[in-house]
Amino acid sequence: MIAKKIDCLILAAGKGERLRPLTYKIPKPLIPINGKPIIRHIIDYLNKFGIYSITVNLHYFSTLIKDYLKDEVNYSFEPILLGTAGAIKPIENKIKKRLLVVNADTISDVNLFDLFDSHKNSKCLVTIFTKDDAIHTGGMYLFEKPIFRYIPSHSIYSISDQLIPLLIKEGVKINLFKPKDAFYYDCGTPAKLARARKFFRKNK
Repeated sequence: MIAKKIDCLILAAGKGERLRPLTYKIPKPLIPINGKPIIRHIIDYLNKFGIYSITVNLHYFSTLIKDYLKDEVNYSFEPILLGTAGAIKPIENKIKKRLLVVNADTISDVNLFDLFDSHKNSKCLVTIFTKDDAIHTGGMYLFEKPIFRYIPSHSIYSISDQLIPLLIKEGVKINLFKPKDAFYYDCGTPAKLARARKFFRKNK
């Protein structure tokens, strides 16, 4: 099963500034939706597809997240926030073949088996789950390990703002996975969080 060959990084280091004052007391990944923290929704979702090799990157309120997840996952601590792509570089040596990167503020039901098949058939360096284009995504990226050569070490670097535009500029083929029936909820602002909570109340 392809899922067993995939490592996953959940990006959970951010300060959640757009959700203040809520995130003055709790990190964004631990905000509850339908009785479960966002990060619990994500981990349960990954496990459903056979993904258990999970690393969570940490910075803001790192102790609270570790106290909640304990030894269920691995951790990568960022003393200084390095951005979504910069967060990937420190775990380069831990990645076996390919890496699934998931935002810790986005809940989705996209079928990962279909995403993996699309990625494998495309023979691309990266597959992006999106409803739009390579920049406006559903917060999920599947990278082959050679992606690390495009990410500078010890630098603040963004996937959407810097890495993807660089790949496009250099002519690297990117696979866009656009399933019609999948949803994703970005919970990164008060309005988006409210919409996600409303959806999950209605769709328990």
